[in-house]
Amino acid sequence: LESKMKGELCRILLCNTLAPVIESILPRFHRVIHPSGKAFLSGLLVEEVPRFKSLLESFGWEANSVVLKGRWSLIELSKVAGLGRIDL
Repeated sequence: LESKMKGELCRILLCNTLAPVIESILPRFHRVIHPSGKAFLSGLLVEEVPRFKSLLESFGWEANSVVLKGRWSLIELSKVAGLGRIDL
């Protein structure tokens, strides 16, 4: 994704895939999402949400809202205010 963006940052990112895939790309979100942008993560099982919220926080992201539907969830997230880019 980074190479296709060619340095541009997106305002909205939608990931509709399973937790292990999202976890593997989460450290690079700051490289593709604008500091004032939002991301929507779906494809997460309800029981994965608490652990995922902690993981997001460790990378400087904040879960703004969580929507549950049956076994599935969607997390809306944004960058924690005041934190810049963190390269890992």
